[in-house]
Amino acid sequence: MPKVKSKVQSVLDDIFTAAPEFGGRRELMAPSYYSVKKLAGLIANDAKEEAFHQFFLKYPQYLFRATQYSDAGILGLLSKPTIGLNKADFAIFRVDQGSASVSFIELECPVDKLFIGELRESKELREGKTQLIDWDHWLSGNKGSSLNQLLAKLKDAPLFSEAIQPGNFRLVEPDSIERAWQTFGGNDYCHFNYLLVIGRWSKLTGKEKDRLLYMNSSRINEKVQIRTYEQFIRSAMVDLRFIG
Repeated sequence: MPKVKSKVQSVLDDIFTAAPEFGGRRELMAPSYYSVKKLAGLIANDAKEEAFHQFFLKYPQYLFRATQYSDAGILGLLSKPTIGLNKADFAIFRVDQGSASVSFIELECPVDKLFIGELRESKELREGKTQLIDWDHWLSGNKGSSLNQLLAKLKDAPLFSEAIQPGNFRLVEPDSIERAWQTFGGNDYCHFNYLLVIGRWSKLTGKEKDRLLYMNSSRINEKVQIRTYEQFIRSAMVDLRFIG
């Protein structure tokens, strides 16, 4: 007589086998110390923005794990996707019970200042924030057509494991992308969020840290968040398996 599963085991099976395509992949694991050390070298040597872009393409778990939502339903990533007449650094596509979503990430340099004088926003911070707000404004009026174009590029991208060089990639098959996207609301329910990575927390004064925390907690910035490089890296290193 076959052994009847316990109720607890049945629940566990539901959790971990409901979407086997999305679980246990290397590209979603916490970054290794080796990659963190390489990234620290770029920061220490005041590398240019493009060097950081290429690094995060090689180690995309930093991008996946530092955005707002869990990595359980990540579909893939586009490098330098077009938004109107502009390009973001990255777009991450994911689905969960909060609906389908796209996270746009814009990189500035770690050496860039966030504030000057008496807590006045620096040119780099001001322009970075404005750019993200402009993207959201443009996407709000061109949502359907933009998402269709972006999703088409994602479906045409190679699997991460088969990519010859860093660039666009998907984590599941094209039909799985379409099925998951539609299951979780599709274009109609898709929402956008934006992340600007700039500067160094360790270089901020106490007052500047307080101002940055306030900016990120303000309701006006619910869709636009700012992270310094230290926090961006630390967020990616949190291993959800060890959170109780």
